[in-house]
Amino acid sequence: MKKQRLTREQSREQTHRRLLDAGKEIFVKKGFVGASIESIAEAAGYTRGAFYSNFSSKSELFLELLRRDHEAIQAGLTSAFEGEASTEMTAHELLFRNGPSRESENSLLWIEARLLAARDARFRECFNAFLRERSRS
Repeated sequence: MKKQRLTREQSREQTHRRLLDAGKEIFVKKGFVGASIESIAEAAGYTRGAFYSNFSSKSELFLELLRRDHEAIQAGLTSAFEGEASTEMTAHELLFRNGPSRESENSLLWIEARLLAARDARFRECFNAFLRERSRS
């Protein structure tokens, strides 16, 4: 069977997704400071140029991972409120059931973000803006 060629948009989306996946893996293993753009690009199978075609910085990729995780949590909570959750279920119970577990990779990313924000003023500004945006949604 002949492999179907991806459209330009599909190829760009695939590159973007692979960079995000590689970034998550590298951040979980090495932390934000230990991760490099080169290691993320290499793990995804791309060049540094491909990284910069998709993200302006390592921080941008990191915040995108957090944004996607937040959206997944919100979707899970919305789904729980709309259908299967009883009216007696508390918000705490919903978060426990639908939120990331303490051991999950996503939880490690959030911990890493909090630590980085405490140590790096530039990232703190971006992270705080992200948190303000998140609290409005």
